[in-house]
Amino acid sequence: MCSSDLEFGTVQTSDGLEMSYTVRAPLTRGRGQAPTVVFVHGWCGDGGQWDGAAAALPGARVVVMDLIGHGASRDQARKEWSVPRFGDDITRVLEAEDLGRAVLVGHGMGGQACLEVALRAPERVAGIVGVDCLQRLAGDPNPGRLQQYVETFRRDYEGQMRQFVTAALGDGAPSELADRIVGEALAAPREMALALMEHFG
Repeated sequence: MCSSDLEFGTVQTSDGLEMSYTVRAPLTRGRGQAPTVVFVHGWCGDGGQWDGAAAALPGARVVVMDLIGHGASRDQARKEWSVPRFGDDITRVLEAEDLGRAVLVGHGMGGQACLEVALRAPERVAGIVGVDCLQRLAGDPNPGRLQQYVETFRRDYEGQMRQFVTAALGDGAPSELADRIVGEALAAPREMALALMEHFG
């Protein structure tokens, strides 16, 4: 997307931080009101990872955000890192832009945050698209196994992050893509990343 197509905004979160996002008006005109699609990145990602998907929707109003601790909002740190708090942050963007009913597209942890938005403001959510997430909506999590997984990251954070990204991308992914995503993930605050892993269960 060209920067001239975008409007940049920030919204104040409930704990007094500034979260950055962009809004792109429809590039093509169709009949009726243009749909609104809101993209929410995943754990230790950023909004730039949606560039290709956003460009494929020229007839929609597109909102892309950098959650607190990520991307353009990376310098913002909070005392409590949680998916419900991210859900509250996203809801504030929907309210600030008065987006009406939007389709929320969330990757990984972002999908969980989109569900939180639907709980807070169902009148603003037309639908939710989960990307590589929301496979298990029922069943008992295994906290012991999750804690073991978190501990492997505490012992070898960089190595485990690279392994996590490589596994997520799958065989055949270009090494330069993996390196870029790993670099972006490692740039995110480590304490945030570890705290949010508690929500993976």
